[in-house]
Amino acid sequence: MAFETYQRPSYNGRVSLFRASQQPKGIVPDATLGWSDLLQGDFRVEEVPGHQQNMLNEPHVDNLAERIDAHLANAHLASTYSMATLVAAK
Repeated sequence: MAFETYQRPSYNGRVSLFRASQQPKGIVPDATLGWSDLLQGDFRVEEVPGHQQNMLNEPHVDNLAERIDAHLANAHLASTYSMATLVAAK
């Protein structure tokens, strides 16, 4: 069957994983939650307050939103810098 021979491609881009600080009992203590095998690029794990069931609820969601905003701002700055470098190189 196809799923038996499927080879997962890896991703070589920038990834930010927002991981709940409180994990369910019995979860293997892997900070990357199993993603490290697929990601070859700049991979950042950021722990945010809460549990997977409540990290999108008050009061935790405000903290998560702030961290996502910061990561998006940094990604935007990095892409703007990369584009400026490419233009300057021409």
